Amino acid sequence: MKQKREAFRFIVISSLTILCLLASTAAMGETKNIKWQHLSSTKGQIPKPDVGRQVATLILDIDKDGMNDFIIASYEKIAWFQRTANGWKRYAVENGTKGVRIEAGGDFHDIDGDGDLDILEGAQSRAGERWWWENPCPDFQPERP
Repeated sequence: MKQKREAFRFIVISSLTILCLLASTAAMGETKNIKWQHLSSTKGQIPKPDVGRQVATLILDIDKDGMNDFIIASYEKIAWFQRTANGWKRYAVENGTKGVRIEAGGDFHDIDGDGDLDILEGAQSRAGERWWWENPCPDFQPERP
């Protein structure tokens, strides 16, 4: 039962994705000479989410390369932004499957125990309904959810 509760816990994460990525460095004790840099999709510094009205942001290492990526979810879509040496690469995770209505929040966990982090989102106005997206690591394809 404890494992189920752990897998289905929900947290609300700030939509200030880039600031959270930078803050993770400070949380690890590297607090000297931190210089904050504001990056924006409106200025082309990071890709536009292009998912619709945003309801969730998650920060995690999806591809297990040691660098945090981020997930942006709307009511019907989810996009993964992979951090690379050349910037950010966008992948579709969910493109609006019929009946999917994601609510605010979300979480990640290695639900199936295969060593990579999966995505979990709750349903909008449907008590108890949840969706799990299995991480296809290492077979990532940008246009195939």
